[in-house]
Amino acid sequence: MARLPHGPGPTPTPPPKRALRCVGRVHDASTTRPPQALPAEGDSLLYAVPVCAPYSALSAYRFRVKLTPGSQKKGKAAKQAVGIFCGGAGGASERERELMRAIKDDELVRQMISNVKLVAPSAATAALKTERKAKAKAKADAKG
Repeated sequence: MARLPHGPGPTPTPPPKRALRCVGRVHDASTTRPPQALPAEGDSLLYAVPVCAPYSALSAYRFRVKLTPGSQKKGKAAKQAVGIFCGGAGGASERERELMRAIKDDELVRQMISNVKLVAPSAATAALKTERKAKAKAKADAKG
């Protein structure tokens, strides 16, 4: 009969933090390459792919937000993430914005963990705050 070891087993590691990223699939005339973190200038973007991965694995990607446990629903968080990506802070081209907006909400939600909180890089957060202030000012000007 096999004997079981005594004492505590290995300590379970906490689950890694996840992040949502949008990447463009690139089509090269001579060869088809895998998805690129930063496509070259001459590459034509065909579509964007939402992916959840550990945040440290996404350091090379331009469009990323950190998903941490929170109280926000997945659908609202997905729309907020696309809003952050398409905002002026990330420097997204018109084609990149178009591709990110073309992703269906269902596709985004399937990639995410439930009940999340978005943590955006500081530049994107600052741009989002600026947009909110501008909207509030425009609303106040329209009323008064």
